[in-house]
Amino acid sequence: MVKVKQFPKDKGLDHTLDLLNEGYAFIGHRAYRYQTDFFETRLMGKKMICMTGIDGARIFYSPKLFERKGVMPHRVKETLVGKNSIQGLDGAAHKNRKALLMHFTTKEQENKLVKLATKAWEEAIEEWTHKDEIILIVEAEKILCKAACEWVGIPLAEEQVEEVARALGEMIFGFGKLGVEHWKGRISRNKLEAWLTHMVKDVREGKMKVKQDSILYEMSHYIDETGDVLEPQVVAVELLNLLRPIVAVAVYITFMTLALYENPAYKVKLALGDEGDKERFNEEVRRYYPFAPFIGAKVRKNFIWRGYAFRQGTLVLLDLYGTNHDERLWKEPYTFNPERYKKEKKNLYNFMPQGGGKLKGHRCIGEDITMAMMHIALDVLVDKITYELPPQDLSYSLSEMPTLPASGIIMRKIKRKSY
Repeated sequence: MVKVKQFPKDKGLDHTLDLLNEGYAFIGHRAYRYQTDFFETRLMGKKMICMTGIDGARIFYSPKLFERKGVMPHRVKETLVGKNSIQGLDGAAHKNRKALLMHFTTKEQENKLVKLATKAWEEAIEEWTHKDEIILIVEAEKILCKAACEWVGIPLAEEQVEEVARALGEMIFGFGKLGVEHWKGRISRNKLEAWLTHMVKDVREGKMKVKQDSILYEMSHYIDETGDVLEPQVVAVELLNLLRPIVAVAVYITFMTLALYENPAYKVKLALGDEGDKERFNEEVRRYYPFAPFIGAKVRKNFIWRGYAFRQGTLVLLDLYGTNHDERLWKEPYTFNPERYKKEKKNLYNFMPQGGGKLKGHRCIGEDITMAMMHIALDVLVDKITYELPPQDLSYSLSEMPTLPASGIIMRKIKRKSY
């Protein structure tokens, strides 16, 4: 008979406020305190198992042991991912919806987006050279929003770009906030969903003429596993789930600029180096700087692993940030070092900036697009412009989810490089 071990328990009635105060470090702090990769706590009044490390990641992404349906907190649905989205599906429904979205993230589609994003960056550079200063996070969101909407086939007038980009940014930054910032995220999601829902209806009814090979047209007429078209609201949600992650790359681009500032030798190295140097640099930005803090699931069926009993229906959180900084997996994990990838190997469960597991499972389908968008931005910062960073607050707090350098990166004296 297997002897069942008890999970170390976080003392106290509920630790939701601790989570909001500690942010990215919440799971890591307790894993260190209890000297374990698994512990039990209570969040939002519910018992949860928190896990960190590669072994926890391997079992977490087993579809036989864990499921996603019904796990997403209401506040995250209302801001970040939306109701009835792919993130809350499992089984055949998840497989079919993911196949739909993967159809739009092929290399051919990625190349289309790259061309549009490159054009948007070039237009932005021209504008910046006539401005005293810019805030990079704001500008990057606009650039990526403009490119993403054109890629999807959503007609967006120039005067709409800033408004839509700001709304997408408020969704991205609203899920982990309290008070006004959180409600801004909810309101922005409601507005964007209503806008796109109306657009989908017009496309279906022929009131809005769009290209039949556009993502907007194809998603509006997609037949799901039940043999029917998706509800217009669901199409709107999934359209946002294409747009939002692309705009969210602005966070990585902002941290990329911080990395160049904090590691100035790399500006020269990257300018003189090859594509491999740039890829390693961007991968290290994704590993080192905070992006997604953790991800949730629930136990699909009772099972025992390493003596611990996982009960059906129990909620589980996997620590993404902590695993990306696990000293058992990475040498000097709190040191920014792109050269590490010449020796240290990434895999599906030790490198999880946007989640882990296999692509056919729940791993983010947009990682290649993320890297492509970062590559364009790095080329701009290293090869195409010169700029100055005036004195500003470049600190960021791990207690904020998601987080960002406080200033958003103020840039001045932007000029095109002359060769």
